[in-house]
This record gives sequence, C-alpha cells and structure tokens, in this order.
Amino acid sequence: MNHLSVYIDTSVYLGYFDTAFKTSTRVLWRLHSEGHIHFNSSDLTLEHAQSGPACVRALVEGTLSATNMFKKTEASEVLARGYLERGILGFKGFQSARHAALCAVSSLDTFVSVDASQKLNAENNKALNCFNQLQGYSHVRILSPSEFITQFA
Repeated sequence: MNHLSVYIDTSVYLGYFDTAFKTSTRVLWRLHSEGHIHFNSSDLTLEHAQSGPACVRALVEGTLSATNMFKKTEASEVLARGYLERGILGFKGFQSARHAALCAVSSLDTFVSVDASQKLNAENNKALNCFNQLQGYSHVRILSPSEFITQFA
C-alpha cells in the first residue's frame, strides 16, 4: 500500500489529548494505523516529549521507532537560525523553525504541526520555502492536523 510520509512534532502528540485538537489529531492516528500515512519525527520531538505528561511520552514511544526518527544536524540548526535572522519565524517560533529546517534538510516535504501552522501565514511559508530553495534544500508544506486531513484524506 502506498502511504504519505509526514513529519509530526510534539504539538501533534499534545493535540491528541487536547480538547481543541483531539478530533483532527485522532483522525491522523486512524490514517496512520490504517497504513495511509507514515509518521516521522525527530530527536527534537523526543526531547520535548520528555518534559510532557506521561500519556504524551507513552504515545510518542508507541508510534516512533529508529527507522522513522531523524536527528538534528548542524545544517538543520543553521537553517533554522537563518529563518529567525530573516524574520521568517520570530523567536517564539524557534522550536517550529528547528522542526521545519530538519524537514527541509531531510527532504521531508510535509510537516504537520499545531504550533508551526499557527505561527506561519501564507507569506511566511512562501518566504521559508524561498529561503530553503536558495540554500539548496527542499520545499516544506506546513499544515495543521485539520488542514492536512482536508487536503489529503
């Protein structure tokens, strides 16, 4: 079965238990369990999850394995700082910038996030991808769980 590979961050795991985001994030999990989408994440997500509630840590551990984990690199950290220096994402968006940069460096084109999607408007997303292209990295589509479901499910 063909499946779409998506990168998810800690905000999606938190959304699984959050009243405001529970419906859309649980649809993501259903699509994942049915084999329609494949979750990827990173050591950044594991780091953030460690300070979260036990239910979030368990969900992260239950859905990720070494084969779908990406590691931050010097290149991804430099790219994330570039987003901030150019005003593409503000300081409050640094964690989202790190995830988006890791996606670009790792050639993962779909990043599903509650947090990042709230910090990026269409103009900033376009600037992010122009900057990625200038730096030799891939395009990254950043969507909220509900946007992802609407566009792909």
